[in-house]
Parts: sequence; C-alpha cells; structure tokens
Amino acid sequence: MKIYIAIIIICLTSCKTGKNNLNNTLPSNSTTALSLSSGTELERLYDEMTGSVSYLKFRKSTDDFLDKLNFDEDGDTSIVEDKQKLKEWITANLSKTKFTSVEDAIAHWDRNLILMRDLVKENEAYYKVWKSAPENERNKYSYIP
Repeated sequence: MKIYIAIIIICLTSCKTGKNNLNNTLPSNSTTALSLSSGTELERLYDEMTGSVSYLKFRKSTDDFLDKLNFDEDGDTSIVEDKQKLKEWITANLSKTKFTSVEDAIAHWDRNLILMRDLVKENEAYYKVWKSAPENERNKYSYIP
C-alpha cells in the first residue's frame, strides 16, 4: 500500500504543474463542489471516480507496473517518486523485475503519469472536494481503495 501512495503522490505532483494544475483547470462554476464536502457528497464522488474508465485504466496500469517492479513492500518507496531514482534502481535491479529493459520500465512509469492526469481531469470534482474535506473524510474516501 505504501508504494501505491508514493505513486499517487508523484502523479499528483506531476499533475499540478502548468496546464495540468487542478486549481487552474476547474470551471468557474465548480465552486459548488467545494461547498459540498460532506461525507455523502464525497462518497458519491468517490464511487463515481472509482467506477470511471480513467480510474480503471490507471489502476490496471499501476497494478501491472507494481507486479513487474517486483518491489519489496518494506523497501524504500522513494524510488518511485523520482524518475532518475527509479531509473537507477531498475538499472541495478533489472534481473529482479519482470521488465525487459530499463526503457520498458520508464515507459510504463511515464504511461502511469499520463493515466493519472486523465484520472484527475475526468474526476476534478472528486479531487477538489477530497482536498477540502476534513482529514477523517479524506482517509475514508481516499483515492486508493
């Protein structure tokens, strides 16, 4: 689970730059979603998000990536937070993974970033409400089930 969270963090960090900044991409009438941060609204948006095509694609790709990475859950998850660290780790541990090459691993990582951007874009209301919700609601309706 720690590695999932690390992947999500890096993906969200990447999504917050330039045109992909979530705060800059919401339409002006989306402020209504911000005021509806009750558990009921967040739960509804969470259910919609986890059933969305973009979520299902991202989840499958991430599961495949983690399976191929063959990473020890208790290991240093910071390797997936930085492309260079990941590349160095894959280079040193390629034989322990199911990737055919370092380039294959990096390409898969890059695809995950694109899929995460699609997920955030398709589910902007969820992420906006989740971000403004109290911590207990954020934990309950986290974007990783």
